[in-house]
Amino acid sequence: QAQEVRRYFKDATGIAFDVIKAESREPLKEELKDFVSCLQSRACPMVSGKEGMQALEIVLKINEMI
Repeated sequence: QAQEVRRYFKDATGIAFDVIKAESREPLKEELKDFVSCLQSRACPMVSGKEGMQALEIVLKINEMI
């Protein structure tokens, strides 16, 4: 939602973090553009269904742990 990633790490003073800003693009629009491109060129998508399912499983496990 904030389109940023925080990378946490341990340094000499304790725990610190970096903020990485993502490009401001609409994720759903980008996903649909990739889908249409794959249909037109008969190419593989950036993320396969299997990879998407694995990512979802990881997120659900993290939510359970929290």
